[in-house]
Amino acid sequence: MRSLISVLAGLLFATQASAGLILDIEDDGGVASFTLSGSDVVVGGSSGINGVWVHGSLVTDMFAVNYTSQSWAVTSGAGEITNTDYGSQSIYDIYTNINGTCCNFGLRNGQGGVLQVGDTISWSGTFTTAMSFASFNAGTYFFDKLTAHTSSGSILQDGITINVGPVSSVPTPAALGLLGVGLLMLGTIRGRRQHV
Repeated sequence: MRSLISVLAGLLFATQASAGLILDIEDDGGVASFTLSGSDVVVGGSSGINGVWVHGSLVTDMFAVNYTSQSWAVTSGAGEITNTDYGSQSIYDIYTNINGTCCNFGLRNGQGGVLQVGDTISWSGTFTTAMSFASFNAGTYFFDKLTAHTSSGSILQDGITINVGPVSSVPTPAALGLLGVGLLMLGTIRGRRQHV
């Protein structure tokens, strides 16, 4: 019984771990601290790239302040973006253009080129800028496309998840399904033991 519970717990956490690119934004004495983890694969589309960009209404929801065409240089720590064709480069700033026609939110590393289907992209590190943590609304925001524009972009296999503040992790539907199967199995085993 204990081994079954261990296996189910392992499957649950393994399912949650395959989440693509993850950006955690937390309060660091009033400024926003950005922590990067994960990797993903381009499964559709293509886009010019000089970092990682997301665009759309969820970016507007994510911000409490309407920053237009503003850049925020890295002030401490370091972050890095790596992809198949262009290797690794350090992130030098964050760019915001909330409610603009392009480029809502990007982490720039100066890496020029085009991502194609099959390319991998990963990021890592923790850094801060002068951007206030109060600029953001707490929550979890998911993007399935890496893009600075609504009409084009690289579609990602697992997507980009941005967590702002202390957000409780919400299990994915697959993880919930595994948990349900596990509980059903436990109930069946218990029922059989009682009838023996």
